[in-house]
Amino acid sequence: CVCVWCVLHFMCLSPNFELHRLSSNEMGVEGALALADLLKVNTSITQLTLSFNAASAEGAAALASMLEINTTLTLLDLGNNDIGTAGAV
Repeated sequence: CVCVWCVLHFMCLSPNFELHRLSSNEMGVEGALALADLLKVNTSITQLTLSFNAASAEGAAALASMLEINTTLTLLDLGNNDIGTAGAV
């Protein structure tokens, strides 16, 4: 959804946000992939809760790859996203 992408974009590029709770937003794989891309350039968010968003293994893998670039994020909660063993890193 375009609206979700706009919110994620604003959130990731704003220097005023440090903690986000985005649980139960039905973000899905597409939202997780978009968020992973945006978080690669984010330098303000330190904690992010994404539980219950149906991110799946593909979304979890993208977020894990983002962590190789983003050194600001210190807590990432992906609980209850059906990532299975393929998405566990």
